[in-house]
Amino acid sequence: MREKRILDHGYVELVSCSGSDTLIADTARISYKGKLRRDVGELLKFLARHKHTTPFEHAFITFKVKAPIFVFRQWHRHRTQSFCELSGRHVELPPECYIPPELSNSSSAKTVVKTAFEAYSKLLELGVRRELARIILPLGTYSEMYASANLWNWIRFLKLRLHKTAQREIRQYAEAIWSMLAEVYPESLKAWEYFLKEEP
Repeated sequence: MREKRILDHGYVELVSCSGSDTLIADTARISYKGKLRRDVGELLKFLARHKHTTPFEHAFITFKVKAPIFVFRQWHRHRTQSFCELSGRHVELPPECYIPPELSNSSSAKTVVKTAFEAYSKLLELGVRRELARIILPLGTYSEMYASANLWNWIRFLKLRLHKTAQREIRQYAEAIWSMLAEVYPESLKAWEYFLKEEP
């Protein structure tokens, strides 16, 4: 699956990936000049159990993500990833805001969001610069970005963001990323399952 819809307006799209389970195993074997005879799955489990993470850095993945700004603010704590995000300074932000299920029947919440976007549009019409007009928008406003990292750093991201204590919204994005990575690197993700279940 190349794209998965998340929340009400969001998505995760697998844009590109390089490497494979076999490449990861081969990068480990070079340390022993090819003498490691284990099959790919067994070797990757051995590497994961002993925290030999370097071979997993030879696979590189880029996702395109659309999510509320508050999700991105949590996501950007993962500084081992590279990000390029939509700029509210250069473009007008579309009137899309995440309304959590708990507030979906709240007319007050919808009114606040509608009022904020109407005020934003009015400020732009009055000639207020985009970088200033945007400051009145809610943290639930949607943004878009590309996020790139090697497989080991995606695994570290998943370790924290799949955890039961992670905020529900970012956990949904992590679940989508897990399922997409598992299709491309099935043996690698299987090898690290135990790690994801350990307490951080």
